[in-house]
Amino acid sequence: MPLPERINAIKTVTYDVPSLIIDLTDMGVPSEDITLEYILGYIEDWVDEDLGGSYGAIYQDENGNEL
Repeated sequence: MPLPERINAIKTVTYDVPSLIIDLTDMGVPSEDITLEYILGYIEDWVDEDLGGSYGAIYQDENGNEL
């Protein structure tokens, strides 16, 4: 059996966007300011902690589409 070119190890962590929006608005962030970029920035520290660093992290929506 030939060796593969790459081996992928995947760990998935899911963040619930509607809950994040509620948290952000409860913290006083205007709903019109809550964009995808804002949410990705908001969860950045959690991603680092949950994945042991965000280097190489791939962000996808619930359908597997890359964000």
